[in-house]
Amino acid sequence: MKPATMKRLGKAGWRSGSAKDFLELSTEAAAFIEVRICLSRYLRGRRVASGLSQSDLAMKMASNQSRIEKMETADTAVPLDIMILALTALGADAAGIGKALLDWDADD
Repeated sequence: MKPATMKRLGKAGWRSGSAKDFLELSTEAAAFIEVRICLSRYLRGRRVASGLSQSDLAMKMASNQSRIEKMETADTAVPLDIMILALTALGADAAGIGKALLDWDADD
């Protein structure tokens, strides 16, 4: 958020903080959510870069489009192992997934 906007909102009585603070999450829970978000962004990025639609990826995985959409929005209904399987279906390997986790910026 722009500093001027933060200042204006602060004067109006608003305060800013992280989702961790707002939801009163433990450090571990916040880290888990960050991993899920990171994997979902990496998945969408790889899918788009490979020129596949959500339906194309779903067919490749013997799944359905709505499940791919849930993965890409970090829906908690999709286990992390399924997200990793989707990434490997897109050609990602352990090193690439690890690099995506290391390179992730919480401010994105």
